[in-house]
Amino acid sequence: MNSILFFNDSIATIKRVVVREIQSVSRGRFSASRSGFRYLKLAFAADFELQRRERDPMKELIEYIAKALVDHPEQVSVNVLEGSQATILELNVAKVDLGKIIGKQGRTAKAIRTILGATSAKQKKRAVLEIVE
Repeated sequence: MNSILFFNDSIATIKRVVVREIQSVSRGRFSASRSGFRYLKLAFAADFELQRRERDPMKELIEYIAKALVDHPEQVSVNVLEGSQATILELNVAKVDLGKIIGKQGRTAKAIRTILGATSAKQKKRAVLEIVE
């Protein structure tokens, strides 16, 4: 919920600044090149916010946890498969790191699945984690 509020506040701020810049240019207070640079900065900021908004928080969470646990974080990848009733997250790691993700008697994997379950419940979705060899 906080990310939605942050996103809406950021977009509203960008809109206010764009309106102010347009008004300043129309009054002749800034040159076209300077205002063009400002519009470019605003476009990048808006694009960053949209990309941030489109990310899947469950995928990012699993990636973050897995990269913190393994020795080869560059080989960690998470694929998201949207189903009709649930979202399936496939976690791929190096074969050497597979034991670190699973843990003794599957305790680490169970803990990751518990955290994923809490995150998905907060988003009112159902998510399943599959650890792929």
